[in-house]
Amino acid sequence: MIPVLPEPGDLFEGRYRVLGQIGQGGFGCVMSAQDEKLDRAVALKLLWAEAGGDDRIPRFWREAELSR
Repeated sequence: MIPVLPEPGDLFEGRYRVLGQIGQGGFGCVMSAQDEKLDRAVALKLLWAEAGGDDRIPRFWREAELSR
């Protein structure tokens, strides 16, 4: 199943204006976006629903913490 990704210009989750795709891999993709609430550039990491095992969410949070 091919996931439906937000397109450039879409407002994701009512807050993030999608600018484009940065890259993708086995677990998901990374999109560049503008946080319209805080008026700053952000990266959105979207995980594929079927990718990985039970450890994918803890791995995601560890990666987020390390990127601070």
